[in-house]
Amino acid sequence: MIRFSGGLPPHRSRLHRLYERAFPHLEYEILDRYTRVYNCIAYTIGVTNRWVWNEVDFNKDGTAAYTEFIRFYDLHGFEPTPDESQAEICIYGFITNGNIDVKHGSRKNGDWWYSKMGSGDLLRHKEMDVFRGSSYGEPLLMFRRK
Repeated sequence: MIRFSGGLPPHRSRLHRLYERAFPHLEYEILDRYTRVYNCIAYTIGVTNRWVWNEVDFNKDGTAAYTEFIRFYDLHGFEPTPDESQAEICIYGFITNGNIDVKHGSRKNGDWWYSKMGSGDLLRHKEMDVFRGSSYGEPLLMFRRK
């Protein structure tokens, strides 16, 4: 199921093909047009007027570490939860040789998950784990409001 809100701008078909190739398990609806103003991490905390990634890097070493994401979400009023039914945010990525590399974040609202695709579209998808087997990786950690 892929639905488009409004007309189909020229970039839409290119992004649509990219989403199909890169995220084979993703069934989605496009809710908001392509924009470079904000990204997935910004969207998870309700920010749509700026890109958020560097502010996760508390120690300013050039990387946003897994533990820094936990601190970041704590400062924004969220705590880790193992219970998917309580989850409002999920971060995705890879664990390789003990290193955790965060690649994406999504936010739940009601029964739907919302993902801002980098500088691409804002998507709505039903399942949290739709990015498995993709460059976004697997669900790493879920958060709920404190």
